[in-house]
Amino acid sequence: MSDSINGVFFNYLAMRYPAISARVAGEFGWDSALTGIEVIPSVSARNVPKVVFSYSNRNLDFTEKFFMRTAVTDKFHSWSARM
Repeated sequence: MSDSINGVFFNYLAMRYPAISARVAGEFGWDSALTGIEVIPSVSARNVPKVVFSYSNRNLDFTEKFFMRTAVTDKFHSWSARM
């Protein structure tokens, strides 16, 4: 998917779920930055894409990833732990 679609997903999810903004702030406190957002399309009949957030530590060569699945209809959503 294009970067503009990833940005749309991030903006939608960040406004809809305060936990995402809290995660970004928390990672910043650990000297990590949000370095990537990837939207992986759903392979099931329901349109439930996986949105992967990548955070890279500024001092270490380490990237941590978290993901969230959400339906376009807002019926199914959850904040998941590390991948």
